Amino acid sequence: MCLALVLGALLPLAFAPFSIWPLAILLPALMLTVIQSRLSSRNIFIAGWLFGIGYFGFGVYWIYNSLHDFGMAPPVVAGGITGLLVVTLALAPALTFSFWDYSRRRLGDVSLWLLPLFWLGLEWVKGWILTGMPWLSLGYSQTNSPLSGFAPLIGVYGIGALCMLMAVALFLLIRAKRYPMLAPLLLIPVAGFLLQQVDWTEPQARTLRVTMVQGNIPQEVKWRRDQRQNIFNTYWRETNQHWDSDLIIWPETALPGHSEEIEQSILQPMQATAIE
Repeated sequence: MCLALVLGALLPLAFAPFSIWPLAILLPALMLTVIQSRLSSRNIFIAGWLFGIGYFGFGVYWIYNSLHDFGMAPPVVAGGITGLLVVTLALAPALTFSFWDYSRRRLGDVSLWLLPLFWLGLEWVKGWILTGMPWLSLGYSQTNSPLSGFAPLIGVYGIGALCMLMAVALFLLIRAKRYPMLAPLLLIPVAGFLLQQVDWTEPQARTLRVTMVQGNIPQEVKWRRDQRQNIFNTYWRETNQHWDSDLIIWPETALPGHSEEIEQSILQPMQATAIE
């Protein structure tokens, strides 16, 4: 059981900035060896849940910093919210392995090939329900790998399923000495590399003049009421120099405040100026 927690805790190393992308294939394969060791259905769920707690506990710990350092939440509140989020997100891998266990008892070893579909489905649910939490979707770990070539065709969830497919093949190769499993382990990355050579977009004849405005507002002052007008003025001043651009892009949550207030005091006057 503790091994499941450790394997999950190592999985964030597959993502940036570490980008050890083979771990996204190796660690799930090792996880299969843990839950394949004749664990009960209850223990398989717990092992999957611990795997998820390690995975998301080390992967989204920064939410505590956001809530405490920038949201001014007390440590107990910030820690409680972060912990609740982690144990909730951990249900996705727990249910994935539980669904596989349920199908294994009815279909036998062939059910292993359903595991990538279960993983894909639960990742999609995680990224959609209650507005979604798509962070740490497994496919994002393959940004610098040959599997990224599949992104235009099957997206991040599809790439995550490919990682699990390769994990199943690796598990069968190591555990059951099924050497034909070398085929998907070699052919999938080769296919991804070939897809990387394809130009999926065509440039249009007309080009756009684009301006990106970055106010560089320190996080520690961004939410202070006495700094709000200064922040508004900064973005207004920087934007006002570029009305000849076709597209002006601001950072996410550039302006602190409620949407109605920002709409009336900033966006509507800015739109009127742009039309002039």
